[in-house]
Order: sequence, then C-alpha cells, then structure tokens
Amino acid sequence: MPKFPLLVILGVWLAQQVSAQQQTWCNPMDINYRYNFEQLNEGISYRSGADPVIVNHKGEYFLFVTISGGYWHSKDLLHWDFITPNKWPMEDMCAPAAMSVRDTLYLFQSTFQMRPIFWTTTPEKGELNFYNRWLPQLPKDVGPWDPALFYDEDKDKWYMYWGSSNVYPIYGAELDKQRRLTYKSAYQGLIYLHPEEHGWERFGQDHRSSIKPFTEGAWMTKHGGKYYLQYGAPGTEYNVYANGTYVADDPMGPFTYAPYNPVSYKPGGFVQGAGHGNTFQDVYGNYWNTGTPWVAVNWNFERRIAMFPAGFDQDGDMFSNTRFGDLP
Repeated sequence: MPKFPLLVILGVWLAQQVSAQQQTWCNPMDINYRYNFEQLNEGISYRSGADPVIVNHKGEYFLFVTISGGYWHSKDLLHWDFITPNKWPMEDMCAPAAMSVRDTLYLFQSTFQMRPIFWTTTPEKGELNFYNRWLPQLPKDVGPWDPALFYDEDKDKWYMYWGSSNVYPIYGAELDKQRRLTYKSAYQGLIYLHPEEHGWERFGQDHRSSIKPFTEGAWMTKHGGKYYLQYGAPGTEYNVYANGTYVADDPMGPFTYAPYNPVSYKPGGFVQGAGHGNTFQDVYGNYWNTGTPWVAVNWNFERRIAMFPAGFDQDGDMFSNTRFGDLP
C-alpha cells in the first residue's frame, strides 16, 4: 500500500484518540451556534448564542439558548448534540426558562403576551408537550421577559422570576401547581439596580456610560437554607456584562444585596462578559455559572455562551471563578 494513504489513516486515528480523551474545553462553549434570522433583510449574517440555561435532568444536560430553533443535549458537558423538537414557538424562544423537577423538564419562553409552558419527560428525543396553553397576560411592559422557573422542594412551592429593563425591576410571583402553573399571587418587584452605589452596575464599555443600566436574566438558587436571586447587569452589548445576587430567607424576599458582588465578572481577555445565565450542579455536585460573552464582529448583539466553575464558600458567599476561563 502506498505510504500516503497510510499516513492519512494514521492521522485520522490519532485525531479520534485525542477527541476520545478530551477532558477540557475553553470558553466560549463549543456548540454549533445557530444563524440569527432577525437581520436577514439587512443583509447581515452571523451566528449567535445568548441567555443560556443549562439544566441537569436525570443526570444528563440540556442547554437552552436565545433564538436557536431548538436546544442541545450532552452527557458530559463537553460534547453537545443539537435537538430539533416536535413543537416550538413560531417566533422562536428568547431567553428561555427551563427547570427539571423529578422526571419532568419544564420550558417557557420570554414574552409580553400569553404563551404556553412546555413539558417533557424525554427531552433527549425532542418530545415537547403543552403543560398549559398560555399564562395570563400581565400588564403592558411587565413581562414576563427573561423568565426563570424555580421549585422549592422543601416548601413544595413553585415560583417565577423575570425582568429585562432599565425602567422596571426583577419581578417574582408564586405559581399555582394545581392550576397548571398559572400565577397564584400578585407579582412583586424584588430587585432594583443602584449604579450610584454599585459601580459594576454602571452601563457602557468599561462602565463609562451615563445611560441608565439594564437588569435582566433572573435565576434562583437555594443553598444552605438561603435563597440567592441572581441577575444580569448592566447590558449585554458590553465587556462588563456580569452576574450579581441578592440573598433572602424566603423565595419572595425581602432580599439583601450581596456585598461581594459581582458574582461572575470578566471584562477582559479573549472572552469578555459573563452576565445573564444560570447556576446549576453537575452529576458530581459541582456548581457552574453560565453567561453571555460579547463578540460583536458582524452585529452588535453577536454573542456566545460561557460556563465557569462556581460555588459557595464556608460563609455562604456565592462565587464564580472566571480566571483563565478562556484558556485551553
């Protein structure tokens, strides 16, 4: 046999061995980012991913991302397969909420109108069903945009948190499981930004803009009997996009600003920005915090997905380690 085909075969075999042994990755996450359709009429083409939620569902991982026409599935947080589900909103999903409770995964999109909550016990097969056909519509501009679903196992209660605005706060409301997760209580404003007190909440590149900042991307984590209501700020289109948290003894507050904020912050490096994501535990109990780095090569809102090690220290302070997060 000629030497050249042998070299090709050897090269392919070596590449397969390296891939099989891969145990690490660097941010941004290596998924097949989808092409965005919103600027097609302007002749602008770009791949993007933003506002991630990773859910550990029965020991496997499901990643939901803004405007992707589906979601991703992984068994190891390294290799991700895209899934096109049997049902999906015609307008696509923006900043979706996802939650796993026992054998069921729930999914809900950002909206200012009445939209359904989906459910599935087999997300790896792309089988989605309607849990309810729509949630009641809230007053104009309230939302729920950038929603997050939360189930408090100890209290056996369900909640939704949401908000994406430089006018309105992060809201929260209890949901009624007996009525297919419709709103059980009146919504409440829970978190407001205070850029005059918290410098990292100031808007703009390197926090240099006087524009009023945006709060968005709510997520709730319960740890050690405390409730950590997380939020993204000050804006997705800058290098300083970060995650912070407020802490309370009850899922509806009152919440106290965490003095160690921001929790996840990466204004420099190859990957810049770490805001608007979620916090989850892997099958080994390790915490991870996801976020939305900013790219802006072909479009100002061209973004990617990042994931950083996270956790809680002995004092219950929440943290995320973004150092070297974009190095292999």
